Amino acid sequence: MAEIEQEIKLPASKAGRIVGKGGKTLKEITRQTGAKLDLSRDEVQGDGGLTRALKLRGSSNAIAMACELIDQIMNSSASLESFGVSNNSGQGQQQAFSPPLARFDQVHQLPPPVPFQPAPVIDFHTAKMQMEALLQMHPSLATLVPSMVPQSSLFQSPQMPYMLPPPLSQPMIPAIPNAKRKRVSNGEEEQAPSCIILVPISAVGGLIGKAGSGLKQLSAESGARLSVERDEVLGERMVTVVGNESAQMQCVQSICGILQPKAGETLNLKFLIPDTITGAIVGKKGVGLAAFKKDFGVGVELPREDYQGHRVLSVTGVVEGLQAASAHIIHTLGAPPLPR
Repeated sequence: MAEIEQEIKLPASKAGRIVGKGGKTLKEITRQTGAKLDLSRDEVQGDGGLTRALKLRGSSNAIAMACELIDQIMNSSASLESFGVSNNSGQGQQQAFSPPLARFDQVHQLPPPVPFQPAPVIDFHTAKMQMEALLQMHPSLATLVPSMVPQSSLFQSPQMPYMLPPPLSQPMIPAIPNAKRKRVSNGEEEQAPSCIILVPISAVGGLIGKAGSGLKQLSAESGARLSVERDEVLGERMVTVVGNESAQMQCVQSICGILQPKAGETLNLKFLIPDTITGAIVGKKGVGLAAFKKDFGVGVELPREDYQGHRVLSVTGVVEGLQAASAHIIHTLGAPPLPR
């Protein structure tokens, strides 16, 4: 049976229960289910608090049983012995754990089995275009579309193959954060000025800081509000900066300083630009893009790929040039869109 890999986010406050004393609980879960577990030491600030990433590797069946056991351990106040993990080495005999598959079916409310019907073979480009068209018509589906994983072997039989999604599958296409809104004097709402940048996953921890201290310091110094989204675009995390134009500029410039490589080396920074603003960035016959090199000494790329009404503007250069270019981009984002 082919191995698959799955990643889940655990509350940092409960990670110790999954590890156990000397890693006993992790080892016991692996022994009982056959799934290999790797818990990251890094804590990442999410919407619900600090989390740690737990990677599971093995067959679909093994991962499903491991997820069920992890859920029981985290949500139960019983001692670890209840799950077949003994805290007293050498005293007594460990009780074997039998995964409650029937209960797992009930918890996840698996649909009735449907005979598998092979879909017509289409190339990747066509499939991508069809998926993007569907998401443009129904944006809410972005958080519901499962990963494009081959047919699962979970609970299959040779006579009746089923098509089931893998356990805890992640969204294939991330949702772009909605613009923040604020109340105005007449009681209506208007969009609060904001920009979205992409930060490499390897640099997110340094940006957030311990218990979110880095984000709090950036907010205090600039006056802008920051949020780090869990979803990824092009393998990087989305950071939303909300505030007036001056606060956004100061905040993004400080982020450039945090991400700065060694002195004299270049840095790459990516912005998510709404489609309605790309015309102002590009300029007539590309004059706007050419001005980045002339005025700020940075290189820019603006691929045609669309991400839910946004395009990725990639800016590369030394930190000083990036800071000046980011100020120009933020000013353009705050300006009214050009008439079509």
